Amino acid sequence: MSFDFICMCKSKPNESEKLLQCHSESCENGRFFHLKCLNYKRMPNDSQTTWTCPSCRKKGKVTRPQKDDVDNDDVTFIQTLYTRTEKYKSLMSLGENEFSIISSPTGWLDCAIIHEAQILLANVNKNIKGFQRPTLGPVGQFDIVTSDFVQLLHVNNNHWVCVSSINCAPGYVNLMDSLSSSVLSQEIIGLVENLLGPRYKGINQLPVQQQLNLSDCGVFAIAFATCLVYGLNPSQVRFTIPMMHPHLLYCLKARAMQLFPTI
Repeated sequence: MSFDFICMCKSKPNESEKLLQCHSESCENGRFFHLKCLNYKRMPNDSQTTWTCPSCRKKGKVTRPQKDDVDNDDVTFIQTLYTRTEKYKSLMSLGENEFSIISSPTGWLDCAIIHEAQILLANVNKNIKGFQRPTLGPVGQFDIVTSDFVQLLHVNNNHWVCVSSINCAPGYVNLMDSLSSSVLSQEIIGLVENLLGPRYKGINQLPVQQQLNLSDCGVFAIAFATCLVYGLNPSQVRFTIPMMHPHLLYCLKARAMQLFPTI
């Protein structure tokens, strides 16, 4: 296969690199993308899905290339469209490795653990939408949500936050960040725009309890989301931090999310 294309970063990929391919034939960004150019650490878990670049997705460009247009023996591609079911189903079955991460007071939760908690949270209140796979965010593949929703987001490649439209004016969301900053990152704004589409107007930062170490962001994000599905305001809750990891482990093993212990 000859590399007669370039990534949107304008550099020519070598033959050993794994690339994402935009499935739209009319893509204006080169159609092939380095993972690092999309702030994506690895290929999405479901390698059988077709990926559309953010630009084509916004413009509604979804023309499918012919099967013979690419040689799959030379480059790894994502080739079929995410179905609605795939955007919500489990990333993987949690095992002892994941449970040991959760058990550790300094365990850093990964996407599989976070999404497993989201699946359980979605069962608490069927009127609250969202809870899409967090891996969809960095590649601009969230479904647009038009009703009350809760969504956990992975930002900066190392941090988890919770956003929700519950009790917000149309076009706005509340951001719950256990490492709050006075400045909203463009990454968070972009992810929320992806969730709201053209309805997006702004983000409110709620004052919430702050983590005491560098690794508890995922547990706090899940705890904030749990408050929301049970009708509580996360700003008015203070969690018992030493009990948060054991509580999350218990809920995941019991397959039912319950409110986190509070002071």
